[in-house]
Amino acid sequence: MATNFKKPHELTIKQLKKFLVPQRVDAPDKIINISGNTLQLDLKVDMPSDEGYKNILFVASIGDFYIDAEPLKTKTMGEVKDALERILKRRKRLRTEVKYIETDKGSEFVNKEMKAFLKLRHIELIPQNTHIHKNAMAIIERAVGLIMKPILEHLRAESLQNRRHANRWVDKLKEVDEKE
Repeated sequence: MATNFKKPHELTIKQLKKFLVPQRVDAPDKIINISGNTLQLDLKVDMPSDEGYKNILFVASIGDFYIDAEPLKTKTMGEVKDALERILKRRKRLRTEVKYIETDKGSEFVNKEMKAFLKLRHIELIPQNTHIHKNAMAIIERAVGLIMKPILEHLRAESLQNRRHANRWVDKLKEVDEKE
């Protein structure tokens, strides 16, 4: 019997908004309800320098499909923590409590400073081993693709029009982020 179910990375924005994951089993003895209270984080690095900004911190909520992004000049743990704090303040306006944050095992996410920051806010950090569980971070990866597509198209069009390397993407990031 054939099904119409698509993998999370194949979904459109409308389909992804309806994509709810009610529970995830991270360990045999630990079942976590992740409907709207779990965020996935990812970092896009090596963007063209736009007034010193070269990286983007992406955040996607599992369940209620909240997507946010923050440009970064470096990917140091302090700057990532500050950007996450700004995103959590914006998220707080939605009156949704964040209990869990899933990330890859990058040093910008898994470190003492980040763990202390999250512990103060009663948020549990769940680093995912993406080498073993290929689809563990599929929602954030799809969200990154959806936000980056118009930004990259803008950079390509600007490069072709001006016949030089384009680097103005921070304003476009805010524009795309507001549309979502």
